[in-house]
Amino acid sequence: MIKKVVEVASPARLSVRQPIPSFPRECLCLRKETWMMRILDIPFGMRSMWVIALFNLPTDTKRQRQAYARFRKELLRDGFGMMQYSVYRRHCSSYENAQVHIKRMRCQVPSEGDVRFLVITDKQFARMEIFWGVAQKKSPPAPVQVELF
Repeated sequence: MIKKVVEVASPARLSVRQPIPSFPRECLCLRKETWMMRILDIPFGMRSMWVIALFNLPTDTKRQRQAYARFRKELLRDGFGMMQYSVYRRHCSSYENAQVHIKRMRCQVPSEGDVRFLVITDKQFARMEIFWGVAQKKSPPAPVQVELF
């Protein structure tokens, strides 16, 4: 297995190298259709991803509260749902789709405060343990994937 590396421009216009999920070496020379068939062989729990947005934005002044509300509304508009205060999650069908949503939200980040995006697989998300008081609550089920064939 090798890891493919993608160049991403950071806000400071410096290139940052970020690894993407590894795939077999023989996939490098295959046509796109064949490569996509290989991806379909990967179990769905390993292909589908969850994007978790964690943010800490100041709310001292009126302008900061407006920026906070605007960012939160953009998260909701993009399909994120609230897990807890300042923690939102969104289900994506693939790593590439997750990167699209992160890139879209990167443009909406306010100038003050910090925002982090965490991408995890569906299997990792399913292992989450939620505690409410003394009793344990079950994780919300993954959305049903619609097939259009």
